[in-house]
Amino acid sequence: MGERLLVGLKALQEQHPVIGDVRGMGLFIGVELVISQKTREPATDVANYVLNRMREERILMGTEGPADNILKIRPPLTIDKSDVDMILNVLDQVLAEAALLSAT
Repeated sequence: MGERLLVGLKALQEQHPVIGDVRGMGLFIGVELVISQKTREPATDVANYVLNRMREERILMGTEGPADNILKIRPPLTIDKSDVDMILNVLDQVLAEAALLSAT
């Protein structure tokens, strides 16, 4: 399931320029959020927004890093395919919301 989640997050990286990097092993994954993929400036406010919106959707994650711009995803070991897909779908929607808010 970790590989499925990692592959899905990397696919989201191609759709959402706010994702600077996706790294992880097993079910411990970090998603770096940046203002620009070129400059890699941390997107701390976006990470905070995503963190809170995911919590509202009952998906818990944390933030890490010196700028708190890395989403720390650690799903339970009992996660299955439908749970991984749900996380990816909700994160996709929340990142799209964040992009709209940043554009205004």
